[in-house]
Amino acid sequence: MTNSTFETYQSFFNPEEAQPMVQLLKEQEIPYRLEHHPIFVEEQIGLENKTEASWSLRIPTDYFAQVNELLEQMAAQVTEVPQGHYLHQFDNQELQELIEHANEWTKQDVHFAKLLLKERVGHSAVANAEWAADQKQQALRAGKEGSLGWIYTYWVISVLGTLLLNPIFLMVGLGMGWFYWRDQTVGANGDKFYTFTTRTRNLGRMSFYLGLGLFLLSIVVWVSVGKSSLGLLFNLLA
Repeated sequence: MTNSTFETYQSFFNPEEAQPMVQLLKEQEIPYRLEHHPIFVEEQIGLENKTEASWSLRIPTDYFAQVNELLEQMAAQVTEVPQGHYLHQFDNQELQELIEHANEWTKQDVHFAKLLLKERVGHSAVANAEWAADQKQQALRAGKEGSLGWIYTYWVISVLGTLLLNPIFLMVGLGMGWFYWRDQTVGANGDKFYTFTTRTRNLGRMSFYLGLGLFLLSIVVWVSVGKSSLGLLFNLLA
């Protein structure tokens, strides 16, 4: 029985799409969980409409490397891309981008993309795409910058939550501060690293402690005078 935590190994748009992987895991006696997850709040309230793969196939991180190796071995056994496969419709640039974003595709798709690109252009094009993929992984591990606009928005939400004694606003401010500060990304082999850069994490930590401090302040005000901070402010200004 593994002691490692379950993390998302691959995402799918619907549970039917995940069944081949589920069957493979069952055959290998690898524990798994197929879970539906809500879209992250920042994506929900953003202006951009996105199609989300909202089903996650989660396995213990200890098994990531084993599943990777198994899928790569299975893919390598196929030396020609089936004629009816949809990757035949991809142009060379699209195939390169697929290889560069290998973590977003199945091992078989990546293998097929390399076969097609090598057949059309040559091995050097595949090598360049693999190098670009490695650079992207290094950049990912270095962390990404969070949106300053969103971070400051959550600060405002925390302040409003205190003034209005609104627990939802307060929890959003606390939760998002924790997310920017402590969120971790799971690598291809199950290793974890912080999602955001040190600068963003410091701002997230400030946001969390700001929200926590304001939350405690709002409780003290309510217990002391029986009013929200906003009500107390109105009385002081009256």
